[in-house]
Amino acid sequence: MADVQENIASVLDTKVHCGVQKSGYFGLIVDESTDIAVHKKLAVCVRYVDDGNMVTKLLTNVKTESATAASIVSAVRDLCHTFEFHMDKLVGFGSDGASVMTGKGSGVAVRLRRDLPPYAYVKPKIALAVGEIKGMKNVSGPLAKGF
Repeated sequence: MADVQENIASVLDTKVHCGVQKSGYFGLIVDESTDIAVHKKLAVCVRYVDDGNMVTKLLTNVKTESATAASIVSAVRDLCHTFEFHMDKLVGFGSDGASVMTGKGSGVAVRLRRDLPPYAYVKPKIALAVGEIKGMKNVSGPLAKGF
């Protein structure tokens, strides 16, 4: 059964990878949690435009060393490397309002913003990010609807 699941996951990963590569740019939505066995987990969704439509796909749900900003940023960078998503093509980031994500001095959003191009839209609270980007006059098309 594990082989079947791995094969399905591989096909889905390839489809997402191709979609992001074709789109050229992508966004990430992340959420950290702790499972019943007290393992720190990071759920990561990727957003990209495919044929004019915003697509959101679950990319992965991985264990992290801890729920610190440094560990989460490291996991995000590792995932981007694994999936061959170039960080300079990351144009959006969203998360919940947890302090590890929103910390003004060293939260995940702040740490990611340091390495991203100036046009990247990094907002630690996804609901706030969606509301703000829809109000931006120079953003149009699927991106305006999706972030």
